[in-house]
Amino acid sequence: MNVFKCHQCVGYLVQSRRVEDICRRDTNSPEELQQEISQSGDNNLQLRCPRCRRLMDKEDQPGTATFALDRCRSCEWVWFDSGELARFQIRYEATAQGRDAARFRKRSRQMTPEEQRVFEHNLANLPDGDSSLASAIGDGLVESLRGFLSELLRR
Repeated sequence: MNVFKCHQCVGYLVQSRRVEDICRRDTNSPEELQQEISQSGDNNLQLRCPRCRRLMDKEDQPGTATFALDRCRSCEWVWFDSGELARFQIRYEATAQGRDAARFRKRSRQMTPEEQRVFEHNLANLPDGDSSLASAIGDGLVESLRGFLSELLRR
């Protein structure tokens, strides 16, 4: 996963399509995320994309901790100022999807080796894209679910 960190300003450059994957990771505790947020501030200047040098758009992010992300429309990368990635992750964790993912991660860490083996077997035997499940909810969603569950088990 391509994530570039600026050690000078402690900002991050991330591919747009990877932002949600990063938010799903639970590498930092809520306390660590809050500390990171408290030690940061939003940059209100219009930035140039570190990759292509074009001007980035500011996108307001709603929620309890309002801030603006810098997005490059040209090369589809997002710049997180110091603390913004933590804000984004906390906002994700407050959603129903974030809470479900946290419960699943907790449960998967508590699985016995036998339970994990059975789960992985069942995951591998999910129906292919031509199944009734895939036709009911869409092939892309089934593949996304497979990828999401596999990623959670690798942590």
